[in-house]
Amino acid sequence: MQAVGRDGGRCPVARTLLTYSQSSNPNSPHFGDQTRLFSEGKWVTSRFCEKDIAS
Repeated sequence: MQAVGRDGGRCPVARTLLTYSQSSNPNSPHFGDQTRLFSEGKWVTSRFCEKDIAS
């Protein structure tokens, strides 16, 4: 799920909520990352502008 809006700047403001993790490998540090965030109701900030992606 993704919510995108504007805050008056050039770049959109986006928050993303994934319901699955970044890796299916149980030995990976990313195995339960997104699942844990989802269970806590936390959103991930998505980057759209070049300066934000570079940072």
